[in-house]
Amino acid sequence: FHQEEHGLWTEQRILGRRLIAVQDSDFEKAEYSASFAPLPAVGLYAEASSAGDPYNAEWLRAYAAAFERMGLQPHVISSSQEAVPGALYFWRINQMFGGGQLAGAPGVGLAVAEHLLAFAALGAAAWPRPETMQFYQDKIALRDLFSRSGVPTPKSWVVATSAELAEILRRGDLTDADFPLVLKHPYAASSRGMQSCASAAEAPAVVAKWLEEHRVPCLLQKRVRIAKDLRITYVGGEIVHGYWRVKADAQSLSTGTSAAGSHLDFQIPREEIAPFVRSFAAATGIDVGGMDIAFPEAESGEGPVVFEVSPIFDLNPEPPVEWRGRPYKEYKDTADYKARRAENYAYCAQKVIEYALDRRGRLVVDIDNTVSDAWKRIRRAALPSWPGETFDSQKAHSPEELLMDSPLPGAQQALASLTRDWEVSYLSARGAPGAFQATLQWLVHHGFPNAGQLVLVNEAIDKLDWLEDAASGGLGDRRKRPLLLVDDLSRGHHLAQTLPDDRTRQALQA
Repeated sequence: FHQEEHGLWTEQRILGRRLIAVQDSDFEKAEYSASFAPLPAVGLYAEASSAGDPYNAEWLRAYAAAFERMGLQPHVISSSQEAVPGALYFWRINQMFGGGQLAGAPGVGLAVAEHLLAFAALGAAAWPRPETMQFYQDKIALRDLFSRSGVPTPKSWVVATSAELAEILRRGDLTDADFPLVLKHPYAASSRGMQSCASAAEAPAVVAKWLEEHRVPCLLQKRVRIAKDLRITYVGGEIVHGYWRVKADAQSLSTGTSAAGSHLDFQIPREEIAPFVRSFAAATGIDVGGMDIAFPEAESGEGPVVFEVSPIFDLNPEPPVEWRGRPYKEYKDTADYKARRAENYAYCAQKVIEYALDRRGRLVVDIDNTVSDAWKRIRRAALPSWPGETFDSQKAHSPEELLMDSPLPGAQQALASLTRDWEVSYLSARGAPGAFQATLQWLVHHGFPNAGQLVLVNEAIDKLDWLEDAASGGLGDRRKRPLLLVDDLSRGHHLAQTLPDDRTRQALQA
């Protein structure tokens, strides 16, 4: 991005395109008046209570590196109250949210999700999707999601007391054929709380002891016999990273590199598993995540199953050739591991940013009688009086009159609610001296998102040129994205009865 000031106009070079933004107080001598993104389009949220955690800090550095590679200047904030309407803020918050008070307890992900909702209330948006955090470190919530979404997963049960276990055994919901089981802590990470139970006969004693020790409900899961599982990281349903975790001991409950000493194999069946991953992301609504997939032994007759997915994940890099086949835990202590890991994170962060920006459509919004209550102003300018035969355009579009408008009820909130999925810009016909600065001031004052993306033209029909350029990927936009116009497409507001703007409507349909 390059910008040069030249008095009453600004030259900007964005992604190879040369744009001239004219801000001329004498509008009658200018064809257009426009500004492009003087306010931040992207941001980085370093949440105060958790940003110091080394894992969160690692991701925040990765986002910063990705922004730099992409030529983007993020608005870095530590409080959601600093958010700018219309901007998309990227974040990374793990169980250390709130200083770690909820780590290992139910509700940590939901607390983060609710915290991030503050961005929407301010007309900004947080990405990845905050609502996916309700499944973070909550295997019971994931179990319910997988059931609703039709995701193949090992058969499981949840018990909070010994009496509940006795009841499902009595009803035959849990039988000898379902054993052996794996007992899992629903809110823990890194295999904490995992334990085996071999038979229905020993289940009451094993589960009772587990419940006494952990003081949370127990997830009972039918054990899947595997020698390895597949960790896949995906963005927008597309695989960006993956590896096999190969058990050091086939009888081990975990495939973790730290707890179980597994080694990693980065030769994954990417093309074969890609449709499964895309389908999973679409079905669950978790479009950015790290998921664990297992392939039961052939004699079971089962296809791939998903153990879990998390919107918060780490990325282990592929080691040099000499480390392959060795315990990955030892490689983690090397400087090479740290360097490769940082590059992995920056690459993945860039994929997340690109996906978030590319998936947003362009929402072009008219102002008069679309988001502002312009009827009163037009009536005041009607000649000889309202209802009139014509109106004084210079008076109606004078700065003093424009600033008196009120937003239409709910207009700011409606546009703010669309910020995550649509990049908002404004395109309006206001041909009068001083109209540009007054319009920009009005949008900012009333908290409209992305107020800096503003184009004013002389007549409504002039909007067509800008819309055609936007549709073809112009206006500095390297991405072909959906384009939607929100406009009342009416005229004659000085008359007793407003008329449709047939000329512009027909031109749009042509």
